[in-house]
Amino acid sequence: MVFVKIFKWLKKYAFQIVFIGAMSCVIFVLDLPDGRFHAYFLDVGQGDSLLIQTPGNKHILIDGGPKDYVMQELGDSMFFFDRTIDLMVLTHPHSDHVSGLISVLKDYNVKRVMATFVIYKSDGYANFLKAVKEEGAEIFVADSKTDFDFGDVFVDTLYPFSKINGQTFKDANDSSIAMRIIYGDKSIFVGGDIGKSVEEKIVAKYKDLKSDVLKVSHHGSKNSSSDVFLKAVSPKIAIISCGKNNSYGFPTDIVLGVLKKYDVKIYRTDLDSKVEIVF
Repeated sequence: MVFVKIFKWLKKYAFQIVFIGAMSCVIFVLDLPDGRFHAYFLDVGQGDSLLIQTPGNKHILIDGGPKDYVMQELGDSMFFFDRTIDLMVLTHPHSDHVSGLISVLKDYNVKRVMATFVIYKSDGYANFLKAVKEEGAEIFVADSKTDFDFGDVFVDTLYPFSKINGQTFKDANDSSIAMRIIYGDKSIFVGGDIGKSVEEKIVAKYKDLKSDVLKVSHHGSKNSSSDVFLKAVSPKIAIISCGKNNSYGFPTDIVLGVLKKYDVKIYRTDLDSKVEIVF
């Protein structure tokens, strides 16, 4: 009698069962890695967060923005069953870059963490350091020799030139990690919130900084994106991560003007939401 009832129930809802199953398969297939390079400039409000998915399905998360906005963005950008971050980078300890990483460390399997580990007093940074320790991830103190090779993608750390862990900075922005994410003949320059003085040091040290995409430093502040730096990087596309109607007035007209001067295509998370670059 039980089997008869089950058979009748299956017969009655056969179409719904088949439809749900088919749609689940479609969603699963569409969500699979496609063997291409993806860079997701996440919409985390007034802050920064960049997710790189390599063709080999490795994930690099650079900064986490403020609060927990990054969690929803990761859920929308990563494969449904993938809960692994192969490399997490904190460019510098300000809250609009570090806060979201705490939740990621708790909810994802984070294999490696790179940061400068400078001294900076804030609850958010202290909680990040605690979460890193509890996660048990492999820790890397950033300098220009600390690079990562993912086979098809290379993370080339440019700044700081030497380790600065344990040091205190008057402006923590100038302790930001700067790097190029390189895939074949394509590259993305990411520099946290570095200012013009650090940009000039980087330009003076490296002969080749040319990058197809520039993550604009410090959300488009007037204190970054100098002429000499933009000439050296020569980006085709610039991504500005900032919050809608933010109180800082980012991005500034000065930076927008300089980018337009060099004929750089501009995308902004406050206007365009999440921006995806595919190579």
